[in-house]
Amino acid sequence: MEEYDVLVIGSGPAGSSVATKCVKEGKKVAIVDKLFGGTCALRGCTPKKAMYAITSTWWTAQSLQKNGFPIDIKHTVDWKKLLAHKEKFTSLVPAQTKTDFKEKGIDVIQGVATFKDAHHIIVNENTYKAKNIVIATGATPRPLEIEGGDMAITSEDFFELPQLPKKIVIIGGGYIGFELSHIAAACGAKITILSKSEMPLSAFDAAHVTEMVQSTLDKNIDVRLGFEATFIEENRGKYSVFAKRNQEEKEQVFEADIVLNASGRIPAIKQLKVKKANLKLNDKDGIAVNDYLQTTKHNHIYALGDTTGKLPFTEIATFEANTVVHNILNPKKLRKMDYSAVSMAVFTHPVMAMVGSTVDELDEKGVKYIKHEGSLDHFFSQRIYENQFAKYQLLLHEKTNRILGATAIGQDSEHLINLLAIAMQGKIKYEDLEGFLMVYPSSTHDIKHLR
Repeated sequence: MEEYDVLVIGSGPAGSSVATKCVKEGKKVAIVDKLFGGTCALRGCTPKKAMYAITSTWWTAQSLQKNGFPIDIKHTVDWKKLLAHKEKFTSLVPAQTKTDFKEKGIDVIQGVATFKDAHHIIVNENTYKAKNIVIATGATPRPLEIEGGDMAITSEDFFELPQLPKKIVIIGGGYIGFELSHIAAACGAKITILSKSEMPLSAFDAAHVTEMVQSTLDKNIDVRLGFEATFIEENRGKYSVFAKRNQEEKEQVFEADIVLNASGRIPAIKQLKVKKANLKLNDKDGIAVNDYLQTTKHNHIYALGDTTGKLPFTEIATFEANTVVHNILNPKKLRKMDYSAVSMAVFTHPVMAMVGSTVDELDEKGVKYIKHEGSLDHFFSQRIYENQFAKYQLLLHEKTNRILGATAIGQDSEHLINLLAIAMQGKIKYEDLEGFLMVYPSSTHDIKHLR
């Protein structure tokens, strides 16, 4: 039986980071996966951002036509060429990932891992023993539990469609649904979003979500808020999605060539058979962990990233990997996770991004703060792109003037938020940022004028 110091299940950013850093420290490491590369690189962030780079430019060009940009509005983004562009960043990932691991001295085990017990993993009927086990299996699309729900494709299927259908109904008003709607609409598809929530993307400030919805409507995407899909019917290759508006009995029917399930993602842990290792689950149906990312029953088993169901973002998983590596290497000096400056973005056009706490979170904790908010559309960085959808909110501690949270929607808003995230993590006061030298004009320079 092969025995390892560290055995990592999952080869996405989190698992890869743990394996790479542990082998550098002289640990004997193995990594297990069925398809190497992880969701982000193969079916998530990377293909999405590759497509977004093209389609967001197309949307910007639409705004700039009147100012001389040479574009024929009759021509949309070519889906097949867009797929080919996406493939440049995804097709070689599995093979290259395995090669990189082997060159670093990490043993590659291809297959589906299941627990035999708390110290043993079975892959392809072979048993492996490990002193430390790291679960980084990511997330998988949430099943659409309505009649006919199995006829809907997932976001993973979306990235492989050989042709883009003309009419698409998207069930789900989360970041996946809105991001893919902006991509598909730029390619000429007619999109309808059915969001069960009347105010989607609850992690963000409602005013900014409203602005993002308005920008979506402006792209002729039909956004139906408060609509719950009840069942899907197929007839000769066409689909009918039946949905009820909240508090109403009458159903409405939405026709489509294809239905996309964007109802969310859940931790991909079913195949692990975690009960055999006596691992507990949390209220997110993910693996329960303590502040050190150790499972509640076993200090030698760690879970991170989407497997815990907490914060489903790639950078969070990578950030948590640093903590896991530290705790494996320094078991007597364990380090806790700090989520106080978590940043996230929805890559619609324009981008909506945030960092830190929201007003509701600060109110719940009783933290005293000063709120600065307003429109960004009069800022030079937005006007040059004819961007009409731009807002910001800045939350500063009442006494220390340190940044507690911020939200922005607009051209390059992710860069503005990144700078604020650095300030938060470095405990830099807002007035100190105002005194820094920065390139003008730029979206990050706008940070000096948020109060």
